Amino acid sequence: MNNVFEEKSISKAVLKLGIPAMLGSLTTLIYNTADTYFVSLTKEPAMIAAVTLCVPVLLIIMSIACVFGMGGSSVIARMIGEDRKEDSAKCFNFCTYAMAVAGIGVMILGLLFINQIADIIGSETENFEYTCDYLRWIFIGTPAIMLANGLVHSFRSIGLVKEAAIGLAVGNGVNIVFDWILIVLFKMGTKGAAAATSFGFVCAAIYYTICLMIQERKQNKCVKMSPKYFSGEKEMISNVIKIGIPGALITVMMSVANIVLNNFIAAMIVVAVPYLVTEALNLEASQANRLYGFAEGALAAGGLAGGIGAGVFANRLTIHKSGNLVIACAVCVFPIGVSLALVSSAMINYTVITVCCFAIMVCSTLFTVQMMSFIQAETPQNLIGKVIAVILTVSMCAQPLGNAFYGVLFEICKGCEYAVVLFSGVVSLMIAIGAGNIFKRFSSE
Repeated sequence: MNNVFEEKSISKAVLKLGIPAMLGSLTTLIYNTADTYFVSLTKEPAMIAAVTLCVPVLLIIMSIACVFGMGGSSVIARMIGEDRKEDSAKCFNFCTYAMAVAGIGVMILGLLFINQIADIIGSETENFEYTCDYLRWIFIGTPAIMLANGLVHSFRSIGLVKEAAIGLAVGNGVNIVFDWILIVLFKMGTKGAAAATSFGFVCAAIYYTICLMIQERKQNKCVKMSPKYFSGEKEMISNVIKIGIPGALITVMMSVANIVLNNFIAAMIVVAVPYLVTEALNLEASQANRLYGFAEGALAAGGLAGGIGAGVFANRLTIHKSGNLVIACAVCVFPIGVSLALVSSAMINYTVITVCCFAIMVCSTLFTVQMMSFIQAETPQNLIGKVIAVILTVSMCAQPLGNAFYGVLFEICKGCEYAVVLFSGVVSLMIAIGAGNIFKRFSSE
């Protein structure tokens, strides 16, 4: 990558590096749309449910690849910047073989325990067979899946951005074509969808392997794939893993943080605001309804303000500080509980509720926008659509559970509503602090 910037102007270098990456993202967008379309053509709910259930397994496989792909690419880029090309070649070699070995290991374990895995991810009697069919073909293709997705990052670190984008296009294109052949023509259902996905990754992995052979023949000092260059240097391996694991965990943290917002804070607001304003504050019916309307307007205004703030302060919003936004949401819950416990004035309580809910909406919107941007930047391109879909699905499923939970609590604690609010604040704050500590690590990796 440094050669590109040494030989060309900055503008030309940016175009040379940026355009292929942009085209790769475009093919991924087309693939995500087409893949969903062909699966839906089965018109079989059990099959569609099976594919959906298996997405987290695919994400875990991709996360393992990211440990070596993302972690290795960072270490390799640093070595190249320090003119340690011999060391960068050893790191590239180690990461490539590590992904292949890890892929074989996961494939063996997955095939041995496929039924147990199907049970764990939530398959039921009507879709169990379809789920196992999908998992079987995904596990068969696991070594290629890991190599293809990990090498995308590794290629970019040594300046092979165009080749990385072409590999994405090859994999996605083959996947789309075989989706149509296996699902539409051969009626293979979930087996066809998984086989097409795995075969697409196999083709991408073969393409990347050919590219590596060509680069080695061109005597690219950063590419030496012979096993004799395999290095088990502890410091290098430690650096790769320390950087790679946070990248692999990012989708997990997105889900956890969104669950905190939806299951504890957002759910509490959805239930608490109408109940507190119209029932607990002992306001006249007409006044309560009017004030509740104003409170809803404040929530909407908070969301709008958060969206505007995300654009205005985009340069100041960094991943290692994003946990503070979730913590701020949790902290804003406490004034509501304290006011309800200590203040008898209905209007003061109403004002505190409205202001705090506005602040919560501002912070939660800022967090949501930042996280979605970060997910799109850090997730392997061929899985962006699936990752976002899983996170949104988990988040949206969490809120109804929270609504029901708080509905029962407010009914049980009638007259002591502050206790429910303070409980929500304490639980949310504990989880938010834990998530925040993990987000802080991303800045140092």
